[in-house]
Amino acid sequence: MGNIVVLFEVIPTKEGMERYLELAAMLKPLLPGFEGFKREGREKLIKSYSITVCSAIRSYSSFDRVYAPDDSNKALLR
Repeated sequence: MGNIVVLFEVIPTKEGMERYLELAAMLKPLLPGFEGFKREGREKLIKSYSITVCSAIRSYSSFDRVYAPDDSNKALLR
């Protein structure tokens, strides 16, 4: 099986933005073993969210360009 990518997009409430960012910073190191999401976020901090689970078709970085499209590599070399 290829890589599985989970995108979590969030629109925080106006009041919840600062607290959401604090929680996100604290949770980041714990995410590899973390299942589910905090209730506080769903009930108080987040206006809405979307989760997309997909398989990676292509993956490359600014240093590992093996799978980068030709036009992307050409643009990078300009």
